[in-house]
Amino acid sequence: MTDVNEEILKQFIQKNHNLVKEYYLCYYNRYREEDFKEQLRILFVNALSAGGEGKISQKASSICLFEEKVNKMNKCTYSELLRVFNVGSYLKLNESLKMFKQMGPKKSALFLRDIFYFENIIKEYPIDLKKQFLVPVDRVITRTVNSIFNKKYIPNSDNAFREINILSKIVFPNEPILLEDLWFWGRFYRCKEEKANKDIPYCEFNKELLNVDKDVTKEYREKMLEFANNHKNCPFKEICKKQNYKK
Repeated sequence: MTDVNEEILKQFIQKNHNLVKEYYLCYYNRYREEDFKEQLRILFVNALSAGGEGKISQKASSICLFEEKVNKMNKCTYSELLRVFNVGSYLKLNESLKMFKQMGPKKSALFLRDIFYFENIIKEYPIDLKKQFLVPVDRVITRTVNSIFNKKYIPNSDNAFREINILSKIVFPNEPILLEDLWFWGRFYRCKEEKANKDIPYCEFNKELLNVDKDVTKEYREKMLEFANNHKNCPFKEICKKQNYKK
């Protein structure tokens, strides 16, 4: 990606980040709990269930073990979270989450993204911690990165997770998690694929995804539709490296 194209990407993501943040807040506000331990549990279950696959018994076991850890917290602070997991840093905390069955790199990063970045329920954490936040790389992010940066990362692979997180620190050195916004844009403006689905409006705003989303509010739908009216085609059309927009 050229410096000019990288700047276009950065400016768009930074300019429209609040639209992404408000999307996530629709979900969090519907599942908000006063008890911070219950709130952590809900967000853990949400991350653990991402993708929908896996044995129920393993998920249940992981949730019980997580509850045992969280119930030892005296208050909802960064130092308390590190203490109950017996680690000394964000990266070590991320690694420790993998001890739970079905919690791989993506889901661990997803849970920590929720509690630190979007939900912000963990208090008293270092200001510069956001430089360490990992992107929860999934199939959508991988597909979008491949199209924009002309990469060939294999979805759900360890290499894709590692390399895209390295890329996030290059593009957004002070706030790497911003690259995760590509999940949002890649979901609503899906890049073309070799095995295309005729029912998917590739490279155009997919209004149906918004209409069936049970968590977004009426106000948010109206705001997103207003944005889509001004951006019918993918906002990354001009910098897409795979020329997906040529007929």
